[in-house]
Amino acid sequence: RVFDVLVEGQLAIPALDLALEAGTYTAVSRQYTVKVSDGQLNVRFATRQGATLVNGVRVSERPDKALP
Repeated sequence: RVFDVLVEGQLAIPALDLALEAGTYTAVSRQYTVKVSDGQLNVRFATRQGATLVNGVRVSERPDKALP
C-alpha cells in the first residue's frame, strides 16, 4: 500500500509506504500543524499502489490556536 496524504489541499506526505517504513502491524505516529481557514479540516488519502488503509487519525486543536 503506497499512498499520498493531502491536508487542506496540500501534499503533506508523498508516496507513504508504511510497510516499508515501519514494517507490518506497527503503529506509526506523525504530527503536523495546519491552518484551517474554512472551519473544516480536509484530509485525503490518494492511492498510488494497492488499497489505502488507515486505521486511525487523531485531530486536536492547538492550545494557543496560532501557527508558528
